[in-house]
Amino acid sequence: AQAICRQQAALRHDLMGRIYHWLLHEAKFLGTYYTSVSAATLLLKLAMSLKWKNDFANPRQLADFKVADLACGTGTLLMAGAQALTDRYISDRAAQDMSLSEKDISTLHQTLMQNVLHGYDILPTAVHLTASTLALLAPDVAFRNMNLFVMPIGMDHGQPRLGSLDFLAGPEIKTQFALDDTQLDTMQTGAAKSSYANAKVPPLDLCVMNPPFVSSRYGNRLFGSLPDGRAALQKELSRQSKALGVSATAGLGALFVPLAEKHVKPGGRIAFVLPIALATGEAWSAIRKRIADRFHLEIVITSHDSERPNFSENTDLSELLFIARRLEPKEKAGVTTYINLWRNPRSIHEALDHAARISVEVAAIAGKVGQARIIKSASGILGEVTTLPAPKDTDNWTGAIFAQSYLMQAH
Repeated sequence: AQAICRQQAALRHDLMGRIYHWLLHEAKFLGTYYTSVSAATLLLKLAMSLKWKNDFANPRQLADFKVADLACGTGTLLMAGAQALTDRYISDRAAQDMSLSEKDISTLHQTLMQNVLHGYDILPTAVHLTASTLALLAPDVAFRNMNLFVMPIGMDHGQPRLGSLDFLAGPEIKTQFALDDTQLDTMQTGAAKSSYANAKVPPLDLCVMNPPFVSSRYGNRLFGSLPDGRAALQKELSRQSKALGVSATAGLGALFVPLAEKHVKPGGRIAFVLPIALATGEAWSAIRKRIADRFHLEIVITSHDSERPNFSENTDLSELLFIARRLEPKEKAGVTTYINLWRNPRSIHEALDHAARISVEVAAIAGKVGQARIIKSASGILGEVTTLPAPKDTDNWTGAIFAQSYLMQAH
């Protein structure tokens, strides 16, 4: 224990999550790629730095702010969300010259656990780990419940269950009791206990996700850990894809964008980690159109760092981060800001530094089209911030393609 404590890097908030991801033997069957701590920190800090209608300094208004991850894994994005909300709460209270006593911080943590954060996943072990790591944010604070749910996957008395994707049918999945142990069911999990409960998704202000990614190409192994019902589950997944107009080639992750859209309020935001193919891939065109029609695509972050093109832990796939705000009725989409990183942050501290520098440059651009600004640090250039009109219909997200704005403008 003393040897581990001497290694400062081992004390970052998601140590057990890293070990869990490394050991996870079911990854190839579940398409699970877990968000790196640095990427989660960068994404959530930027999301919470944007303009919101809520007064985060007011605990009652904060309690009404709902954040969910419908594929939460070990809770990296929820943890980053909790920390970004904590930072916003403290800075907003300081700006309004309000108190910041131990009681205020205790109230904040209770509110985050009991009212704000919601997590859903198909792996019981991952959800239990999420409960533990979130509880450890404030081990001295007691709270009554946590909104964390283990979702059923597999064949349930002839009925295919697809985990969180079952929420496409509605915001609640009712618990079904059975006398034997074969019943698949929803389970509400906390740091202290678990029990059968109806799983609900409230109307969301922020939906964050790094959804499972499996493409239909190359003979994928999705549901391979459930051989008995694999064919029926794949058939149901295909049916859902066709109903939503989503290409099967785009992969499983594409279905989670319509799922998030269904549950986020007008004026609320979605923040995703997805493969870079979303920006230009033909198979992803339906998802780009869906975002263009219903959202203001606010921020797209891509990594042009040759050593680190990914934002997930256990993959070398190139990925992107994006933040989009659900349009109010008759509202038009504004400018899209593209952040092209020349250095992808490796640690939580680097990510916090990146987020602060990016926020300054985004504020300086102030929503003007055709602007470009360099993100500088003492050690060199970290990347560029550029702006373009929001993409329409199935248009490519052109700003994400090029590392340098000169090339983007020439294109």
